[in-house]
Amino acid sequence: MRHFHIEDREIAVISTLRLLHYEISGDVLIVAPQGDCSSLEAATLEAELREILDQITASSISRLVVDLEQAPYFGSTMLGALIKLWRTMAVVDGRLALCNVSPAEHDVLSATRLDSVWSVYPTRTAALAALRS
Repeated sequence: MRHFHIEDREIAVISTLRLLHYEISGDVLIVAPQGDCSSLEAATLEAELREILDQITASSISRLVVDLEQAPYFGSTMLGALIKLWRTMAVVDGRLALCNVSPAEHDVLSATRLDSVWSVYPTRTAALAALRS
């Protein structure tokens, strides 16, 4: 934690690097992983994932978009996180869509056959439109 003094006031700034950025737009939760997610440690991801899962179950979220634009690669840990998100959406009778999936991620989804389970869209706008229709 860093402390700054501005006009005789001390301001504490806590710097945290988030792996999973998220925002809520109506009843749609948008999760946007950041950076290379191909070699994440499970413990690194778990706290942020738990926060998002709690957000889903504690609110009226019924649609989830995972925007992979800022994370062109993912490994088994991130794939596991996506499966947890999908299962949580199933519990609340919700829907999940992926967007901005890179060619490498398409290969993983195809190899695991998750591309036949999850809807994949080229853009966030297309994913949002599909989920809201």
